[in-house]
Amino acid sequence: MDSSISTFPLTPSEPLLSFVIPVTLDIKEDDGKGGFTHVPREKKCFKLRQNLKKEVIITIHHRDRPLPIERCFGLLISPGRDVPDRHMHLLDMVSMKQSSDAKSYQLKSYWHPTQQEFEILNTETPQGYVYMTVAVDLVIAGIQEPVRFIIETRVRIYQQNERFWYFSKKPIRETFYLELEQTQIGGMIESDIQYRVQSLESETQRVKKRSLPSSPANSAKMAQTPDSLCSFAEDETGS
Repeated sequence: MDSSISTFPLTPSEPLLSFVIPVTLDIKEDDGKGGFTHVPREKKCFKLRQNLKKEVIITIHHRDRPLPIERCFGLLISPGRDVPDRHMHLLDMVSMKQSSDAKSYQLKSYWHPTQQEFEILNTETPQGYVYMTVAVDLVIAGIQEPVRFIIETRVRIYQQNERFWYFSKKPIRETFYLELEQTQIGGMIESDIQYRVQSLESETQRVKKRSLPSSPANSAKMAQTPDSLCSFAEDETGS
């Protein structure tokens, strides 16, 4: 696995660091010719075909200041949304490379949807769509535990021989807001400074919070109940 690391100023004068991190998710399918081709997308919904090996690509972009990523600890997938950590499934062969302009990291992994744990994501969707969660665990300099970024997306599963004529190839885009708090300084050099994650929130999570009831009890109840495995009618708009 390729890895590289960029740096940002970790100094006692910066006890709290804030990052705005755009992340994109793209999926490709085996084209039967030794390569992979982009999966169609419509109304924020990936159109997947049954039984085809897939390539999952996550790109971490830098804005304002770079995030010092040391390596990718794992890329995971599960049917549904609001998925508990224990229900996420680790994918094979994660690779990571930094762009030539050092402004992004690209992570790739292979996904075999024929495995039993992905049955819902390999079964033809009768109508509407189902949800899928993709997560990536990143090891970041100065933080002891891996940091998990989670993207939830709609998918619709079609027969393996389905053909698509008009569609978008644009990846799904999510913006994350990360705040790191300085916890200790082990020595006199910058590399000894340690941080912990004070908060990590996606734009989607912020929108959900604004739509939840004001009661803390109701909010907690809704947050703990995944509507994971059912299909939804196409009653939402977006591109």
